[in-house]
Amino acid sequence: MTETTSRRGGGHGRIAVGGAVLALVLTGCGADVPNGPMDEDELESTYLTGRGVPEDWSLADDPSGRDRYGDPIDDAGPGDSFSGDPDEQCQGALDELESEIQDVEYVAEADATYTKEQASVNVTAYSTQQEVGISEPFLAILDDCETEFLDSMSASAPDDLSRESLDTEADGVAFVSDEGSGTLLAFATVSYGKNHLGIWAGSEDSRDMDAVVELVDAVQERFEEGPDAGEED
Repeated sequence: MTETTSRRGGGHGRIAVGGAVLALVLTGCGADVPNGPMDEDELESTYLTGRGVPEDWSLADDPSGRDRYGDPIDDAGPGDSFSGDPDEQCQGALDELESEIQDVEYVAEADATYTKEQASVNVTAYSTQQEVGISEPFLAILDDCETEFLDSMSASAPDDLSRESLDTEADGVAFVSDEGSGTLLAFATVSYGKNHLGIWAGSEDSRDMDAVVELVDAVQERFEEGPDAGEED
């Protein structure tokens, strides 16, 4: 279902926060995703590379993995980026997310970026020592904190952004402006117990929406195949 609420927003300057913001998680059920956490090498191996990258998209850099064993999950929400004090409803959503991640620790993390002309999609794959179920509180932030979230973005974005559902297998949200170049910002999340995938996308042309959806679905499908799946070079 499409939502058409319009808010004053911002652009890509602050949207890099999205790499951390959407890092967690809708529960998924991929049969080949390991039950236990993956290390950085295993996470890297779940990215689309070589001929596996959909047509017209390019892998900007090789996937980069990091050992983060024991680091707390302290960057899963956008609250730190808000320029002012959130209202009561928004603060409640932030508190709910904080409660879910309070005792959760990383094992490893890996990220990569795919580009297509003016569009860019950043993918963060990571594992945690504990299982987490925070999709509902995370998505609630994008709903209950919509004003604070959009106001925290750079002033370079259009003044009119409308929130829509992102039509991907993973639950997601898109912020679209039809003014000027038609800016697109999109977020999607999926989680499989202790292994998680977070995606944010940006484009100066909202007509890239279909291409972004196609890439997000392909990225998720590859992640679900797990680290032991073959990949063409």
